[in-house]
Amino acid sequence: MRRVLRRDNFLSRAIRSDFAPPRRRPVARFGALTVVSLAVAALAASWLTIRAAPPASADDASDAAAADAAAAALAAATKDYERKLGTTLRVASRGHFVVRGDMDQPDMENLAETARAAFDDYVATMGCDPDDVIKPAKKGDTPWVEVFQFKSEKGYTDFLDKVFSRIRDETVDDRRLALMRRQRGMFVLTPRPIVAQYQGPSEISTVRSQVVHKTSHVLLLLHRKAGAWMPWWLLEGLAVRQELSVLKESRTYCLEVDRPGDYFKPGTPEADEAAKARLELSWRKRAKAMVDGSSHRDLPVLAKLTLNELVLDDVIQSWSIVDWMLRDGKLPAFVTAYKKEREFAAACETALGGPPSAVEAKWRASVAGGK
Repeated sequence: MRRVLRRDNFLSRAIRSDFAPPRRRPVARFGALTVVSLAVAALAASWLTIRAAPPASADDASDAAAADAAAAALAAATKDYERKLGTTLRVASRGHFVVRGDMDQPDMENLAETARAAFDDYVATMGCDPDDVIKPAKKGDTPWVEVFQFKSEKGYTDFLDKVFSRIRDETVDDRRLALMRRQRGMFVLTPRPIVAQYQGPSEISTVRSQVVHKTSHVLLLLHRKAGAWMPWWLLEGLAVRQELSVLKESRTYCLEVDRPGDYFKPGTPEADEAAKARLELSWRKRAKAMVDGSSHRDLPVLAKLTLNELVLDDVIQSWSIVDWMLRDGKLPAFVTAYKKEREFAAACETALGGPPSAVEAKWRASVAGGK
């Protein structure tokens, strides 16, 4: 029976009248016991249960109010984006993630679920409290990571020109904004976490891979923010590791290019995009070949490379090191140490028990052994 507040009088009348036994109905007596109608007894028991049920708690009411406020804020923000863009946006949300764009609704829902899966994987990987990763800018706000996904380059550049250019802060100057316009996607942490990209000729599987990849960057930088940018080898290595964990393949660098950044240049990906997707086994073999042939980078050198200096083999090596630290149970400690020390060698000493040269020797031995 559904509980209805403030119906005590109604229930009392119901028991006294409609459901009461007729006055002249005979009753059977067995000594001092009287057999009473089971229907009346059952109804009375239900009534007593309803009367005894506690009212909705203040916490429940507060949670409901917070959910309503979050939904209203989400709708208001979407309308503001639509006004600036001059078009209607489809919306899908999961957990801390809201995806807006012009793709078909099932694809939008898929991408929202993919972003949440990346978040769940990150929390499990780091063994951390979710609130240590994504938290509101101020008390009472709903913490969102906003993902903008468009079909075409024009939709993406319109977003940059009409929306993002108006809300960017000092971390994005005109030169960086111009670079973003030439890429197929971007992410920022301020003034709020935003991921934006367009599909172009790629398959939806590649778009999902890019969502996981960029979301991983955002989460690593948001987690226990220490005011320092994490090194690109760690950002890229963890992002690829999360793609493989969530999607069982990595498509962010699915094309053979000289530099990862070249993937974002204008052009049409080759038709065998799926065939060139990276699988964990193939990357593990390539990492072993690099170690066996001593073609990998020295760790202190890798640690200093910028994004534009990383080539595909560097990304494979970065993934291999992240994978090794994770399997050895030391990745969360390394990330924490790096955010605290802000220096690669110091983080190695603190979390991995030795200088970079000793850490590299351990990693090489693990890869050479087929792990």
